[in-house]
Amino acid sequence: MTVPMYPANSYISNMPEMPIAHSLAETDYTATARDLNQYAMMHGGRLLTLADETGYLSAFSVAQAACVTRAVHQAQFLHPAPLHTRLHCRAQTVWTGTSSLWTCITIKRKQQLIMEAVFVFVLRQRDMTLPRLVAANDQERKQQERCRHLKWSPNFGQPAKV
Repeated sequence: MTVPMYPANSYISNMPEMPIAHSLAETDYTATARDLNQYAMMHGGRLLTLADETGYLSAFSVAQAACVTRAVHQAQFLHPAPLHTRLHCRAQTVWTGTSSLWTCITIKRKQQLIMEAVFVFVLRQRDMTLPRLVAANDQERKQQERCRHLKWSPNFGQPAKV
């Protein structure tokens, strides 16, 4: 499926630009006993909370305004995180719409990927103009393409079919 870069009647040409690198937000966290599930591993809800908090920092750095979480796409829990695991959360907002900010988030333990997801944040105040985010390298362009594909897929915003 070919995904258009932007809708045909695009407002993009009037948007200010910002390098994706300026949206980088990073946090560190150590798993505590309160974070663990019955298997003594950090539970997914806590990992999602860490991702959401770090993602918000990135989205806010782009919007310079309050936003809320609208959606979580492709959340993958790849490895467990036991007690006292030191986690590094990294978020970059890679694409903006008229009121949405698409943010790629990873959580790692050392070099091991624990979780990754795409979060969509939306502005609480809709009468603002978000900057167009500019990719500086292939990795950033791939992240943008991933988010565009999610945004323009026919099933976006619809419940998953079980």
